[in-house]
Amino acid sequence: MEGKSYSHTSSVSREVYDEQLIGGQVQIDYLPNDPEVSRVTFSIAKESAADKIRAAHIMIGVACGLPFLLGGLGFMQRPRYHPTPGRTSPR
Repeated sequence: MEGKSYSHTSSVSREVYDEQLIGGQVQIDYLPNDPEVSRVTFSIAKESAADKIRAAHIMIGVACGLPFLLGGLGFMQRPRYHPTPGRTSPR
C-alpha cells in the first residue's frame, strides 16, 4: 500500500466545486486497511452542516408560525352557543 497511488471520483455540490482552485489541495479520509475506500473530507462536513442549518431554519419557522396558525383557527370557529337577547351568560 505504501508508495502506491490511488484514484477515486467523488461527487460534490456545485458550491464546493466552485470554491476549489485548479491544482489545489483537498483533505481525503480513507480506510487504512482499504485505501480505495475514500471521501473528500471537507465537502461532506460542509454539506452536513448546511443540512443541519436548513433543518434549524425550518424548525424555527414552524415554531414562530404555529402560534399564528392556532390563533387564526381560534378566530375562525363559531361560538358554541347563541346567547338569548337579554341574558348575559349561557345556561
